[in-house]
Amino acid sequence: MGTLSFDFKADMDDIFLDSGFEEDITYTPDGESALSIKAIVDRDRLDETVEGASRLNIYKYQIIISKTDVPNAVSEGDEVVITVGDSTETLRVAGILEDDLGAYRLGLR
Repeated sequence: MGTLSFDFKADMDDIFLDSGFEEDITYTPDGESALSIKAIVDRDRLDETVEGASRLNIYKYQIIISKTDVPNAVSEGDEVVITVGDSTETLRVAGILEDDLGAYRLGLR
């Protein structure tokens, strides 16, 4: 029987952020240069028709990004630019919701 192994960073980049649901964002760590990266953007936080949204709306959006795309640790206050309709919206990281081996999940306001 073979050994099953995982490389969480590579799996995040090669599978999850290459699934067709990702989108381009601009991530600017505080005091550093802007990075063009891929992210999963969750826009359902303020939609009351989405089950559970009312308890999750502390953040305007949530994103999931790969740790390989952001070489240094993320922090609250970092700037994120996402596309909303035909324009862009500039937000700040307001919470680091998850920090695992391959990705960050961030709350934006």
